[in-house]
Amino acid sequence: MVAKKRIAASSKKKASATGFISDLDCYLFGAGTHYDIYQKLGAHPKTYKGKEGIYFAVWAPHAREVHLVGDFNNWNPEANPMERISESGIWEIFNPGMKLGELYKFAITTQYSLQGRSLCLQRGIPSGHSLCHSRYPGLFLD
Repeated sequence: MVAKKRIAASSKKKASATGFISDLDCYLFGAGTHYDIYQKLGAHPKTYKGKEGIYFAVWAPHAREVHLVGDFNNWNPEANPMERISESGIWEIFNPGMKLGELYKFAITTQYSLQGRSLCLQRGIPSGHSLCHSRYPGLFLD
C-alpha cells in the first residue's frame, strides 16, 4: 500500500522546467508506451506563468543543443535555447507572446562534426499544431 502511494506521488512530479512534461511522461515515452505523446511533443498554445504563447517540445536524443528559430528572432540559431529534460532526449521551451501561424523551426546542433565544425540541422516537426514551415530547409554548418 505504501509503495503504491509512493509510485503515484512520484509519477506526478514535473520532469521539465515548465511542468508540461512529467516524469511519468518521460518513463512511458522511453518505454515506448506513451500513446498520447502527440499531446506533449510538437507545438501547443499554452498559458505559462500568466503569459500566453506557444510551448514546444521535440525529441532529439543525440543533440548537443537545440534552439527555436523563426521570424520572431530573425532566424537566429543562437537565440531561444531549449532545455533538455533529463536523459529523455526531449527538449522544451515556452515562447511567450508567440501566436498560431508564426513560422518556426528547430536548430538542432549534433554531437558530431564535419571537418571540425558542428552540424546544425534546421527542422520543422510533423506532430502538434500546424506551425511548421519549410521556408528554410536543409543543413548548414555553424
